[in-house]
This record gives sequence, structure tokens and C-alpha cells, in this order.
Amino acid sequence: DALLFEGKLNEANLKAEATLDIAERIGDYKTQVSILEFLAQQAFIQKSFNLANEYHTQITSALAYECKINEIYAYLRSNFNISIKDDSVLNHLSRHLDYFESFFNEPSEKLSILSRFAAAYLIHYYRPSEFLTERYSNLVSDLLDDLQRLPYIVFPLLEDLLSKVIFFKLNHSFADLSRKEDKADYNQLLNHNKYLNFWNNYVNIPELYAIAIKSTFYLAKYHAINHRKNFREIVPKEDIRDIALLIERCEFLLKQSHWELSININHHIHLKLTYAALLMLGDEEQILKGIDTLETLMIVYQQITFSESVDSVFIILMVGYFAKKNYQKCVETFKRYQKVSKGRVVNTENQLEIFTYYYVSQWLLSQRPQYIRKIQDNYKEAALHRNAANIQRTILEMASYFKIPVSL
Repeated sequence: DALLFEGKLNEANLKAEATLDIAERIGDYKTQVSILEFLAQQAFIQKSFNLANEYHTQITSALAYECKINEIYAYLRSNFNISIKDDSVLNHLSRHLDYFESFFNEPSEKLSILSRFAAAYLIHYYRPSEFLTERYSNLVSDLLDDLQRLPYIVFPLLEDLLSKVIFFKLNHSFADLSRKEDKADYNQLLNHNKYLNFWNNYVNIPELYAIAIKSTFYLAKYHAINHRKNFREIVPKEDIRDIALLIERCEFLLKQSHWELSININHHIHLKLTYAALLMLGDEEQILKGIDTLETLMIVYQQITFSESVDSVFIILMVGYFAKKNYQKCVETFKRYQKVSKGRVVNTENQLEIFTYYYVSQWLLSQRPQYIRKIQDNYKEAALHRNAANIQRTILEMASYFKIPVSL
């Protein structure tokens, strides 16, 4: 505008063309519309009617893409709220996925990325076991590759798709932070978070992601042996130190005043869950504290959904009771889980681990042969899952340590 008012038309046109080129590359449709409206009006004034019509066609296209972007955000936020109990989403999940998949192959890379993120979000929270399949594993890997390849694509202010996608990829028990690729993704999440200063005004969700990922990794790696007396001698000192630092960080974050705001309750619940998981890998006193943290959490927030976390709450709780050799409590906790999880979204791989703790606890209490058969069946069932190695390792560790006469 300033250049036009100063009579510098050529310079204004050059700047408009350059801005339009950049806006097209980064998916900034609003800026495209503003520039194209100027160019279209100018073409009309200069009697270049065909050119003006071409610009209006481009405006229509840019507006259509911006409208689709808004539609996807509106669809996500009006239909899927993981903070409230609404498992009815499962009844129409295929239809919702079809809607998002209809945008996968759009010429707009921004639209394609957002629609694939929406599908990944849906599967991660509502069909977590399917998220582990090759199809969705590849979808998330490709999505992460595109976000890294196209870091200049602009999304709404405060949107942080990269952190979310890395979290989706790594927040599963098959993720191995000692593996080069997973470690690189984790470090990228940490480094990426350092540059997003807007999180200083809110609960720092990427940091919570990072702590949760580490918690999941360590729990998957060590939960099957944390009941042993020499557990803390078996675990590498480096991991013991890292777990201790993560516990300290959780305690620091939990003391922050912003948890008093109702809008942060869901994040508070998940941080408490992460904290409890880390405590289960601590000393005797910390394990008791972890158990108490979870039991209190379920009492205080019993009216609030644990939607995607119900199986996580109970597997962590059973790990704690089992470590304290309170096998009767493991059995009781399993029965509570069956009641609470009925008709709910659960991660079937977590559920197999829950069954393992239940069957082993029952065998230790009764020595009944029926539980030997159930442990063997659970081992075979685990083989059907992508994360078979971790689940079967739990069974093998316990069968060996407690000398359970199973045939595996």
C-alpha cells in the first residue's frame, strides 16, 4: 500500500508478485487472496479483463482451500474431544476416517498434511491398537517426513503439528529411544520445543509429551523386573539417574499454579499418570507413592473421563501392586479394570499386559493349573500383535523368575 501511495507502481507490483510466490509456497491462502485481489483490481483498471478473470479464478481456489482447512479443524473439534467421555465416536469411526482420507491426495500439501494428521489423531486416541499396524505406522512416518521436509508450510498461530506427530510416533511401548531413528525424533522434539516461545504462556504440552515418551520407554523396558529385590542394581546407573531427574521434573511441574485452572485438568491428570509410572521404577517408598498417586487420582477425578488412558492407569497400578508382592490387590485391580473398561477404548496390547499380571498373580496365590494354560494362551495371543516381543518378554521374565511351569 505504501509503495502505491508513493507512486512506485513497478516496485509495488514486483513486491506483490514476490509475496504471492512465497504465499503459494508456504500455503498462506489468506495472503494469496489479499495479493490476488489487488492484482485483479489493477488488471480490471488497466482493461486486462482476461487477466483479471484469471486472478479471480485463483482467488476462488485459494478461498476454497482456506475453507477446507477450516472445515477440517471444525470437524476435529466438534466431533472429537478426548477430555470428555464419548465412546460413541467408535460407532462412526470409519465414516470419520473416510472424511479425512478424502483430502489425503489434494494438490495442496498443507491440506494433505492436516487431513493425515487428523486421521492419525483419531486412530491414536480412539483405536490405539490399530495405530500400531503397518498402515498407520507408515502414515505417521510419512507425515513426519513431510513436516520435516516442508517446515515452511504455515498453520494457524499456536498450532504445533510437529510435536504432536512425534508424540504419536514415539508414545508406544515398541518405541526404542536407544535406537538411532527414535532417539533422533525424540531429540528433535526437545530442540523444536526450545524455539516455540509461545508455550511460555500455557501448559508446555511438548515438554509433557517428552516426559511421557521417556516414561513409556522406561516402563516398557523395566516393568517386568521391577518386582525383584535387586532391581535397582540391574538397571544401568545412567537410566536410574535419568528416571530420577524425570521424577524431579514432574514434581516441579506439578507444583505450578496453572493446574488450578479447569482448562488444564486433563493435562494435569496425564502428568500425574506419567509421574506415577516413573515412581514405579523407583525405590520402595516411591512405588508406594506411585500407587497412592493413582488411587487418589481415580477417586478425585472419577467423574472425569480417562478416555484414552483407562488401560494405562490400570497397567501402571498393577505394576505397582505386583512390585510390592500384593498379588491379591493385583487380582482386585484387574476386576476393577474389567468393570471400568467395559465398552471403552482400550489399547489391546496394554490389555494383554494387564492379563499377564492377573494370571501370574492368580497362579502365585493359588498354584492352580488353569492359570498356566491362560498364561500360555496369552503368550500365543501376543504373537498376533506388532509389539509381540515386549509382551512376550514380560511373560518369559515372570515365568522364569517365579518358576511357573509353562510351555512356551
